[in-house]
Amino acid sequence: MSIIKKENVSLLNVAYDMDRVVVVLGENKVKEAIEVAKHLEQTNAKQNIKKKRIDRDSR
Repeated sequence: MSIIKKENVSLLNVAYDMDRVVVVLGENKVKEAIEVAKHLEQTNAKQNIKKKRIDRDSR
């Protein structure tokens, strides 16, 4: 099986798992959780940028 086909199968399995999560938790809860995760990622990215600036400035 080619690498692309393996990746496709893997991505389909992730999509099926996401469908299962939506069925169990409901679409609104899943969307809310995704938005919270995105917000946390953005906050962490901003903190990492600030940390890099501080580290660079202290040299």
